Amino acid sequence: MNRIIFALTLCLVGLGAHAETINLGSDACGLSRICYDVMNDADPAMKIDLYATPTSNRYSLILDGVVWTSQVGSGFDNIVGMAFNDGASGALTLNAAFSKFRTCTHSGRGQTCSTHYTLTGATVVR
Repeated sequence: MNRIIFALTLCLVGLGAHAETINLGSDACGLSRICYDVMNDADPAMKIDLYATPTSNRYSLILDGVVWTSQVGSGFDNIVGMAFNDGASGALTLNAAFSKFRTCTHSGRGQTCSTHYTLTGATVVR
């Protein structure tokens, strides 16, 4: 009987677990869509970097020095429910929205254009 009560207690403790959601603020990510030291509402505060280079084969998210990587390439303008893992047993999900604009420089008959990216908001659920 004691084993049954113990097992039920463990199940109920597990039901109390909840996911932590961290909201990320806006950040100018530049030409390469690498966002350094993104403002966030984590408590306690943490350093968060997002590497979402459009030509990379993976997204990377660094939370207080721990590197999380996606299994999907980073060619998307927005990220919806993308899974990341830390190489051990951890997992998290990222939702992120980016805006972009282009600037062009004319020189003689030539023209060079660049795309600038801004993280407009994101959530990390772990």
